[in-house]
Amino acid sequence: MKKRPTSDTSFALQSENTALKQLMRALKAENAKLQKKVAQLEAKGVSSSNRIKVLEKQKLPPEAKPQSVIEAARRVAFVLNKGGYEYVDGKVVKVRAARGG
Repeated sequence: MKKRPTSDTSFALQSENTALKQLMRALKAENAKLQKKVAQLEAKGVSSSNRIKVLEKQKLPPEAKPQSVIEAARRVAFVLNKGGYEYVDGKVVKVRAARGG
């Protein structure tokens, strides 16, 4: 069988087909880049919304009421005693090794 001579129309269609394939490759590459960017932005959006939910769930500790002088002195004495210190003649003196550190 002999090959038919290609006509100008056939050659024009082949060249247009080649050009369209190149255009399709470029568009597919652009589409892949955009899909990747969308996936990154969606992941960032999900993590951001999760952070917001966690922050909304966190409650601020209740405002502490002012301590009386006696309560403050009691707490200071407890900390000193735990560290092995005591007041002796109005001064802080180490009397023993620290407890439970």
